[in-house]
Amino acid sequence: MIPVALADEPADFDTKVRKKGAAWFRKKKIDTTKPLPDRTAPSAYWQGWCLQELHTAYGGICAYLCVYIEFVIGGGTVDHYLGKKARPDLAYEWSNYRLACDTMNTRKGEATSVLDPFTVQPESFQLNLLSGAISATESQSSQEAEATIHCLKLDDEKCRGLRRKYYLEYRQGHISADFLRRNAPFVYQEVERQGKLRESEREW
Repeated sequence: MIPVALADEPADFDTKVRKKGAAWFRKKKIDTTKPLPDRTAPSAYWQGWCLQELHTAYGGICAYLCVYIEFVIGGGTVDHYLGKKARPDLAYEWSNYRLACDTMNTRKGEATSVLDPFTVQPESFQLNLLSGAISATESQSSQEAEATIHCLKLDDEKCRGLRRKYYLEYRQGHISADFLRRNAPFVYQEVERQGKLRESEREW
């Protein structure tokens, strides 16, 4: 994970999502100051009305896995950082949305142990470039960072393999540093931090 800055709310978000959501809660007579009753799920107005905008606003990068999500294949989802069941009052709030790939969103679920990409400190995680392994550093509570890795399974073999693939593609000259930055920004950050950028692509 790397820090993510909150993007501006789309101009039509209030009309297409927030107000529709509020009307849905009124129709169902749901008190949004309390957790949702069991088996109650808010109508997913966010999915149809702002997923494309969320993808565009955050450059298509999954807030947790930090890789580009190809929108056309349907891998992008709207993650509610504070879960819909516990915080229905935030179910239709842009500021509570994080762009996430389907895998990360499913793994996170309603968990509260995951660091928020909007407040995570820089370089809270470090990467073994050759193996793709991720671990916590001491720049933020290592307990929180380790809990995030555990909850999202960020260090499983599939995630390791994806990060390793990006680094090796760069190392072998198949992709540029700019492509790496735009498609795997965490890997790029670690390549730069560890002094592994090709000399012609370093900023002096």
